[in-house]
Amino acid sequence: MNQYFTPKEIIRILKEGNSREVNEVTTFLYKKYRQKVAYHVYKNNGKPEQADDILQEVMLKFLDLVQEDKFILQSKDDTIQAEREMEGYFMKIVYFKWLKFLEAEGRRKGRDGSGLNDEIQFNVENPLEILLSKESQKEANKIFSKLDEMCRNILLAFYVEEMSLEEIALKYNFTSVGAVKVKKFRCLEKLRGFLP
Repeated sequence: MNQYFTPKEIIRILKEGNSREVNEVTTFLYKKYRQKVAYHVYKNNGKPEQADDILQEVMLKFLDLVQEDKFILQSKDDTIQAEREMEGYFMKIVYFKWLKFLEAEGRRKGRDGSGLNDEIQFNVENPLEILLSKESQKEANKIFSKLDEMCRNILLAFYVEEMSLEEIALKYNFTSVGAVKVKKFRCLEKLRGFLP
């Protein structure tokens, strides 16, 4: 029997449903997104078993994000728009998971690579530790507050909350992990410029 769940029902069940309902919803999501995930992985040099692995990882991540209220539907009353929103969010997780896999694979094989396998290495120390070790708390806060809000958010998320670049990209709507790396680097440079 083919069962259909609206995005609103999916969110409700994943947050409040019993294990049978949650299993039905995860099966529904698995069937709904399997082809799209496979296509993304295949077109980026992946194999069928890798697509399945990525889909399982993404399903777990999506469940966690819903249960932690990190994914909240904006289009609650428009089912079609809500489906697009959910699919876009789901596929964004797929994109970052696959990118992370490719980067890890590139490092594992010890190749420099180009494109998706490039790992931007800035080789920098934690500027917040430098700041706190050299200045009083009041002076450190004053220097840190000179950064724009996005820079403060990114540096705190990365260094204090220990969020991954992938999580930061999702939280702050960056288009790629690479964009987060570049922004973080620029923020570090700004912060260094404020240090005495």
